[in-house]
Amino acid sequence: MGQTKFGMRVYLVGTSDKAARFAGIHVNATIIKCYMMSGLLAGIAGLISLSRLNSAKADFGTSYTMQTILVAVLGGINPNGGAGKMSRIAFAVIIL
Repeated sequence: MGQTKFGMRVYLVGTSDKAARFAGIHVNATIIKCYMMSGLLAGIAGLISLSRLNSAKADFGTSYTMQTILVAVLGGINPNGGAGKMSRIAFAVIIL
């Protein structure tokens, strides 16, 4: 994420929105773009799971919550907040 302009904006907004405002970044626009991308990817994931399982439930993803937290911690992300790397997360996914 740190290799693109948008990724650096997300990092800066996530670190300190006040500093991002002083740096000239439109914080609200960056947050809205992140939510839009998250919603789009969640919709695509929902369609993929619907096509594979032939059923739809509102609470389908609740069983993956602990697994997601485990991957994040195993990948070196601090649960109290902090920075991480996508390569470490990918390695944690491969391990599990």
